[in-house]
Amino acid sequence: MAVSELRNRSKIGICLAIFSVTLIFYAAISYKELRGQHSSGEPFFAPHYIYQARAFLQGKLHLDEPLPESVPNKGKYYVAEPPLPSLLMLPLVARWGAQTNDVIFTLGLGALNAVLVFLVLSRYRERGDLALTEKEILWMVAFFAFGTIHFYMSLRGRVWFTNQIAATTMTLVYFFWLVDAKHPILAGLFSGLAATSRATLALGALLYPLLYLKKRDSGSEGSQLKNLFLFGLPVVLMGLALMTFNYLRFGNPIEFGYSYIVRTPLFGLRYIPDNFYDEYLRLPLFHKVFPYFVFDGRGMSFFIAMPGFLMLFLMRRFSRRMGAFLLVALSIAFLLLTYQAAGFIQFGPRYTLDFIPYLFLFLSMGLRQLNPIAKFLIVLSIVHNSWGALIFPYAWSEVFSRSPLHDLFFK
Repeated sequence: MAVSELRNRSKIGICLAIFSVTLIFYAAISYKELRGQHSSGEPFFAPHYIYQARAFLQGKLHLDEPLPESVPNKGKYYVAEPPLPSLLMLPLVARWGAQTNDVIFTLGLGALNAVLVFLVLSRYRERGDLALTEKEILWMVAFFAFGTIHFYMSLRGRVWFTNQIAATTMTLVYFFWLVDAKHPILAGLFSGLAATSRATLALGALLYPLLYLKKRDSGSEGSQLKNLFLFGLPVVLMGLALMTFNYLRFGNPIEFGYSYIVRTPLFGLRYIPDNFYDEYLRLPLFHKVFPYFVFDGRGMSFFIAMPGFLMLFLMRRFSRRMGAFLLVALSIAFLLLTYQAAGFIQFGPRYTLDFIPYLFLFLSMGLRQLNPIAKFLIVLSIVHNSWGALIFPYAWSEVFSRSPLHDLFFK
């Protein structure tokens, strides 16, 4: 048997093991949700994508009934978030209708994302962009799946979490096809699909030209321009489809519906100080009794929630490819800082999941090895986010009852 065939079989076995272990752990924590039992005292759940998928199957764009944060327009109600998760749910909703459990769907994507992280890191290692060993790659997979906010966000379903987990799936597949310049159409397709789940990820399309334009090993100038066109074609088509979707609902191709429910400008530099504090400086709330600290609904600092990213200070490598990933990560991070909110209710700053895959790839490529300090930070992240994943469903109702949103939705 050829060595390459053995390696392929081994990789398939590793992928199956990663998916199974991740899914089992995720499902064990979310067992009540999977059984259709919502956490005690929780005021509502948010099946927006299920209802949107049902509307699609009925040949319409509006919902049958209003939901929290649904958008009213001319006597009808719409989902503000982009529609990709609803489209992915169509087979499930066609079978189970409004009884579809979106937690199962989100858990599955979350476990799949762990596999995709392994495949992406392995491809970049084979290309020579990654110095980590295969065992160290598994450490990084564990960090992503259990040591970042991806963990608690994969367990809940709900429109606010499902769209970001689905967008992460598309982003990771985008990275997989982006490892070289040989698959520009597939790379463009999944870049565009990521934006149809989280519009901020339209900035992810910058990564391809940053990586492959004006680069000697990417072919002649003519072939580079051809590949850029092939990459951009599905991105543009996805963008046009999303704009048409918005126009049919609101008469404006760039209106998702948020301006109907938010009375302040959606973006502005004035939001940066508060958002920066919430996402990067906010401390947890401290108590005199165990567990001694809790989150307050606005989350906590990025580096407190995910101390594994302190490995950025252990990096010893840098390349043009790494710089491209970092530039896109910073672009998305800055855009999020100018948004009118930083996310609520959350354990860690959930909007940052939009750029975490980019920052994670930058980090992985910059590490020469995982020394004991790096492994300690990964374990610390896993312990901290495991606690967050366990406590979040139960803290949700208490935190929510003290928030301004409670009076808005449940007077």
